[in-house]
Amino acid sequence: MNSTSLEPTFSPTSRQRQRTEAEAVKLLDRSTDLPPLRRVKLVKRIRGARQPLREAKRVISEILIGSVDDRIDFSDVQELRVKLLRRDISLDPSQVEKLRELDRMAAKGCSKADFERVATALLLYVSALPKSCREQERDFYRSGPLSGNEPGVAA
Repeated sequence: MNSTSLEPTFSPTSRQRQRTEAEAVKLLDRSTDLPPLRRVKLVKRIRGARQPLREAKRVISEILIGSVDDRIDFSDVQELRVKLLRRDISLDPSQVEKLRELDRMAAKGCSKADFERVATALLLYVSALPKSCREQERDFYRSGPLSGNEPGVAA
């Protein structure tokens, strides 16, 4: 196998490469407003990439959406839901709505900071019902089907 087949089809100083790099840098400048030192670092990263346009798009998405490690997913929302259920026994409608909002945020790829802001508000929420009432309600629903002795049940 010829090792030159793995090389790019144009040399690093070719006109095509220069145009591609210039287009990638223009795309970066149009899409973001970066401090000068950060811009220089990212331009070097783009120019050193094998595919500058693709690298520019990757950099822009990391800046606008956040890095991959900084994004939340549905498992983070599920962990919060479990934590709330263990603590509060049941969820109030406002908590359920906030959890749905977090699901939508996770689908859009929000950052950990946005997630933490909403999660902190959920964790600080105090339920309207006392914990003893919620425990009694849970026990009632866990007790199983009605035995037939309760009013309103035909025997």
